Amino acid sequence: MLPRVIASLLLLLAGVWWGLAVLAWMGWERRFASGGLREARDGTPKEKRDWASTIVDVIQFGLPTVLAAGVAIDGFASGIVFYRYPWSFFPPFAEVIQVVGAVLLFLGLPLFTAGAYLTGKYVYSKLPGERPLVQRGPYRYIRHPIYLSFLLTSVGFLLLAENIVMLPLLFALTALRYPKPEEEELIRLYGDAYREYRNRTGRFFPRLRRR
Repeated sequence: MLPRVIASLLLLLAGVWWGLAVLAWMGWERRFASGGLREARDGTPKEKRDWASTIVDVIQFGLPTVLAAGVAIDGFASGIVFYRYPWSFFPPFAEVIQVVGAVLLFLGLPLFTAGAYLTGKYVYSKLPGERPLVQRGPYRYIRHPIYLSFLLTSVGFLLLAENIVMLPLLFALTALRYPKPEEEELIRLYGDAYREYRNRTGRFFPRLRRR
């Protein structure tokens, strides 16, 4: 296996990156909020907050940072959880698997950051009628880079840590079910423009041959 201090450092860096990207995402939504969206918010009576949904979002987007930082700090300190039975598992070629996990993580994190910036600037900061069809950055090649980043980072954290504490992060795999209803809504919003975009891009991976 990788030296504990190296694996811990990589986990800590990835966890902090994830947390900062989530905070930046919220900041971009506020920074780029359109006048129409602000007027709509100001003119709409405040609704009772859906606390259940809020709690789910906090857990979903906060868990990667909390778990990664916790395991990393343990790795730097006592190592009671990190690299110890029964928390850690020790597969064949453990070091290679950890390197693969690190590669997945540091592919998924930039992808997540780019997707967060683009959706924060052009989607969630606008009213539905103001939103352009985003086709720049990773969206030029795939339609759902954020969902792909969830998969890459959750699996990456698990493989790098090789620790069952990271298993809850696999909640991100359920995101693979989301794009279908979203794409139906995008077709209603953009019509043939989205159909053409869908025909030349992949859902999660670039098309080798464009139609």
